[in-house]
Amino acid sequence: MKEHFVNLLYQQLRQEYLLSRVYIDFRFEEDEDKVEEIYVDNLGVILDMIGYPKDDETELSRDWFYQEFTETPVVNLENLNKYLHWVCEETAKCCKENNLAINDFLNSLIREYRQPQTL
Repeated sequence: MKEHFVNLLYQQLRQEYLLSRVYIDFRFEEDEDKVEEIYVDNLGVILDMIGYPKDDETELSRDWFYQEFTETPVVNLENLNKYLHWVCEETAKCCKENNLAINDFLNSLIREYRQPQTL
């Protein structure tokens, strides 16, 4: 399952890049169509699926995940995989600290990350 999430994160970065190119192209055309905002949020979907609390459920905000995501130095699948592992571990830690249940889906992802990698 983690491979699917890594691919979702990659797709978000790729779509944001492509949509930003569209936005730049539209800005310079004298056309009535205007692009005001471009936003793809696969990361938010992943955070929901693994059970990271909503902003109003804890004092912690999801913003720091987005900040770290946008600052990923080189966008490749290995870095996105490391990022997703970090997100899973931080989510589990947050749930424990706030006495929130860790869902089965997150537990299975963490087990996947802890299994030795085979070729």
